[in-house]
Amino acid sequence: MDEFILALFGSGDKLKATTLYQLLTGKKTTSVLLFGYFHDLLPFFGLFPEANQGQFQNRLQQLAATGKLTALPDHYYCLKDEDFQVAQPMKQTLANLDHFTFGKRESAAWRMVQFVVQVASMYQRTANFVPLETAPGYTEPVRLLIRQHQGNLREILAKEFQTLFSELDQDVADVLARSFSGWEVMGQATYQLVLDWAQKKPWDTLVPISWHEAFFKVLDKHPDFVLYQLITPIFLGERNQSGLQTQALFEAGYTFEQVMGQRGLKAGTINDHVIEWALSDRNFPFDDFIHPEAVGLLAQRSGNPVTWRFRDVAELPVDFLSFALFQIRSKKKEERSCS
Repeated sequence: MDEFILALFGSGDKLKATTLYQLLTGKKTTSVLLFGYFHDLLPFFGLFPEANQGQFQNRLQQLAATGKLTALPDHYYCLKDEDFQVAQPMKQTLANLDHFTFGKRESAAWRMVQFVVQVASMYQRTANFVPLETAPGYTEPVRLLIRQHQGNLREILAKEFQTLFSELDQDVADVLARSFSGWEVMGQATYQLVLDWAQKKPWDTLVPISWHEAFFKVLDKHPDFVLYQLITPIFLGERNQSGLQTQALFEAGYTFEQVMGQRGLKAGTINDHVIEWALSDRNFPFDDFIHPEAVGLLAQRSGNPVTWRFRDVAELPVDFLSFALFQIRSKKKEERSCS
């Protein structure tokens, strides 16, 4: 666990223990989400929902006692050695994760992928096999897909997987391919696929999750794929349903005040929904929500907007939503320029 915790700290990062714990356990508040996004930690959101706060705090204190972290006032910590680098296999595992986007449904979505591969492989070859899934939540969508595409489904999926695997790291593509069962093929279990270095906690859990989330990140770039259309409803069930209702009203042209009245919610709650939408959607319409006057005032400030605090602009006529969205947009522009 120590390597994972140390890997969360970037060079120069000062992280508050309580907020870091809340992020790892999946406490979905605006402050936690913004903390995660601005420190590049959002992909680790909710990875350890059952983590014990006392044990986590003790672990941080032990890392400080052994000289790996520096304890700062108000329960902040930073790396003692700013040149610290996690081992490459662990680094790649962390880079593949996107638990904020795929979260709790990652396992269910991957089971659907394995199931549709099995069914498509067996279709019109034999009906004498033990299906990987029997629950209607899996069997009905696949049955409808078979009815829609019939004998073409196997060829369609083969072409889609060829594209998807070509866009994945070869090691990840290979291990995922070995997990599939089908005609004259028995897929390997997860424990058979995990390498020796990842047999210890938390890597024995994180590595398989990272394979699946790396796959879904690639699939997300292909909304025209049959596989995308099969899997997307699973992830929509993970999204904040109240937030999605708010989003739908804005997309229908409702004003902020109209959305508040329609939903019967306070402005702060609508703000939360909009900020989560901005973090989740690469096509979020920032100009529709950031007040033009706020843009002008904030653009005159010096320094990296991500490091600002709302209290720093208390003297300016800038609302919190415009401020937070200005920060998010600034970081997204930075990310795009680096990609």
